[in-house]
Amino acid sequence: MSVFKNVAIVGGGTIGSSWGVFFASKGCKVNAYERLPEIRGKIFDKVDGGLRFLAENGLMGEDELGSSFKRVRIANSLPEALEDVEYVQESTS
Repeated sequence: MSVFKNVAIVGGGTIGSSWGVFFASKGCKVNAYERLPEIRGKIFDKVDGGLRFLAENGLMGEDELGSSFKRVRIANSLPEALEDVEYVQESTS
């Protein structure tokens, strides 16, 4: 089985952000990209809310919350998001 540590999320809406929560909670570094600035600006809030939900419901430890959130980075371009990743999750409309 292949294991990857660096992923790109292309699409920052509800589904893309949810993938970001999943991968960050599993220890992956996440490069998130969304072409629409108004959606791109909300990715951190969506990921933060998803990670907090996991912690509040006992699906991850409170100590993991901060480290998981720190693994998420918002990219300003698609090439930047794809740099040095091993897996790409596309969730655009």
